[in-house]
Amino acid sequence: MNFERIIGSSHENAPDIFPNREEKEASFNDVEKEWLEKEGIPENIQERINRLFSDNELALVSEVSPQTPEIRYPTACEWLKHRMKYHRGTKFYPCFVKDETGDTRFMKVDFRGGATLDSLRSESKIMSTFDNELRELGSPRMLQLIDPTEDTPAAIIIESISMNEGQVATSKNMTPDHVADMAKKIRYMESIDVSASVTQHPEIKNLSKARRVNEEIRDLANRSGNIIHQDVKEKVASLFLGGPELPIVFAHGDLTLKNVMNKNDGTVSLVDWELAGVGFLGQDAGKFYKDIRTNPENREIFQKSYFYDESGTLDIDRVRGLFSGIVVENLVHLVWRAENADLLDPKIQNEVATFRSNIENAISEYESITSNRYYYEYFSLPTLLKH
Repeated sequence: MNFERIIGSSHENAPDIFPNREEKEASFNDVEKEWLEKEGIPENIQERINRLFSDNELALVSEVSPQTPEIRYPTACEWLKHRMKYHRGTKFYPCFVKDETGDTRFMKVDFRGGATLDSLRSESKIMSTFDNELRELGSPRMLQLIDPTEDTPAAIIIESISMNEGQVATSKNMTPDHVADMAKKIRYMESIDVSASVTQHPEIKNLSKARRVNEEIRDLANRSGNIIHQDVKEKVASLFLGGPELPIVFAHGDLTLKNVMNKNDGTVSLVDWELAGVGFLGQDAGKFYKDIRTNPENREIFQKSYFYDESGTLDIDRVRGLFSGIVVENLVHLVWRAENADLLDPKIQNEVATFRSNIENAISEYESITSNRYYYEYFSLPTLLKH
């Protein structure tokens, strides 16, 4: 967790967003209050968060670093105004605090209650249940869940990553070392035994109907209607539905670059476990790979590190899983638009074209990788889509 992770923009642009001026905004005008009401956020949220800090002996950290005196971290009020200005919704207030020991921690404060409180508690449950595994992954650990009161919102406190340790991952700053370490960490997550945890904690999410991935792909392709061509549907069926069900594994659930911190030592750290749960083999890999595949060197490094075991043997399930992950994610987006959006809207048409292109590229690359005879001998005859 660092400044870029919080504001979601480049460090260079930060002074224009949260300049270090002495006065701090703590109230909302009438238009802003209407927006808060629509978002389900109480207009006295700053007061409630201040009380939360006070009751738990926490102090908001304003200084980003001595090297950047022109920037400071935003108050909750300023954060919400920033989200309003750029037409972005928000569920949580991300901030840094100092506890009674003087250590700096990352804090995620619930704005609304209800579903967002459930999400916060879910993330807390995941992070506490898999605490040892998060240590192995080198990810920040959850330290405390603070339940809401009549006067204060809920929050979780997590270990922080300073700006001196690393930065938010982008397609440009992902080095081969970072990519290789990510592949290693995904393989580790996929080795975690989740069966006992799911039995003991039924609230842990079952992502993307993970117990029946083949059926989900078939259902999504059929529901997409004419939004994707018949030949693409048939390709999806013949390539992805011919093998056995993919194994269920522990999955981050939202492994995009914005949830990855590139550390200066060449390793990566995963953050934001809000959507973690039980997924299918390759689900995380597909989501991450889609973000880095345009870089030929990183693409090759990831394939080598993720597809092959230490003896150099190709793990066929991981190949099918990765590209199934890409196909499932993009089919979900396409189906939502086919069933809920105006397909004549130019913006929607552009989105549809992007998701469709992602699927077609995944099919093409999958065919290229698996075009050897040994691979096809592994599978039974493909199960085609029913029309």
